[in-house]
Amino acid sequence: MNNKLDMTFQALIKESADKFADKEAVSFVGEKGYTYKQLLKQAESLVAFFEKLGIKQGDKIALLGPNSP
Repeated sequence: MNNKLDMTFQALIKESADKFADKEAVSFVGEKGYTYKQLLKQAESLVAFFEKLGIKQGDKIALLGPNSP
């Protein structure tokens, strides 16, 4: 896929995980970071959770949480 603006968040993470699986994707001060492979696994878990709730692609959602890893 060429236009990154048209990709879903999961597709962006998947593409990055395919290219950079064991490289660090996210890091937090004083905390262990996540590789692209680990980040993809977390994203896929979140997608599965949303699907279990009946949320489909194209539905609008809001996420609210503390600013922490």
